[in-house]
Amino acid sequence: MFYIYSLVTECTGMDEQKILIIRMGKWAIFLSCLFLIAQPGKAQEVEVTSIHPKGHYPEEKNIRPMNFPQVSLEDSVVAQRINEQLVQNFLDLDSTFANTQQALNEWYENKDFLDYEITYNQQGLFSIILSAEGCGCYCSSWSEPYVFSTGTGEQVELHQIMDTNEFYPHLNDLVDRRYTFARMTLKLYLTDTLVGMDSSDYNWVLRSYESCEEYFNTDRFILYPDRLEVYAPCDMPHAIRSYGPLVDLSFGSYELSPYLKYRTGPDSPLFILSEP
Repeated sequence: MFYIYSLVTECTGMDEQKILIIRMGKWAIFLSCLFLIAQPGKAQEVEVTSIHPKGHYPEEKNIRPMNFPQVSLEDSVVAQRINEQLVQNFLDLDSTFANTQQALNEWYENKDFLDYEITYNQQGLFSIILSAEGCGCYCSSWSEPYVFSTGTGEQVELHQIMDTNEFYPHLNDLVDRRYTFARMTLKLYLTDTLVGMDSSDYNWVLRSYESCEEYFNTDRFILYPDRLEVYAPCDMPHAIRSYGPLVDLSFGSYELSPYLKYRTGPDSPLFILSEP
């Protein structure tokens, strides 16, 4: 990193502080662009309280968290829309339940963990990750990211904030490179006597990689104050989970800037929001 800064400083005459200011400025532009997603509704900051399944007592010691978010907004209709989507999408339940509490009570059976992390809650955007774990013969955990407009209550899709004609090829190339590296590493395991992988497990893992690549969803992303992460899990069977690929798709403001939907002309809006 020091070499890169030194090279830029030498070629442009800018010192490290100026370079940092420029990068921070680009991130500020990105966040300003995202603010417009909340239109035409009013930009609001979400308030979140935790609700628990009936029969779960979080005050007891050695009890794992079992928290589900309940969103509140000045506009109750928008809040209800967000809550209904979280129930339907994460709890995988329909909207026939009287309220979130009732839906959570139905979902709770055979679950051992449930919690959430709010990663961004400002400028008309609400970004949250929900995580859960259930156990049978083996324990299985999963997480799902969501980004909502607090003006409309609808989920924000990647193509609404990025020039995906440019960004998707870059993103897919990164995914391809991550899996190529994973396959190369896996082949080394096959020939390493200390690992002891046989050809049957090797082919099993390869098939799992292919399935993960096939079902990779470019619109599963999460927003943080300093970066955007595209969510690319690869759910492997328990017996081969240790061979799961590392697919890190995290983009800082400097990396994102070429793909953002904004214009610099005096009569142009800063961000062009396409219809979902």
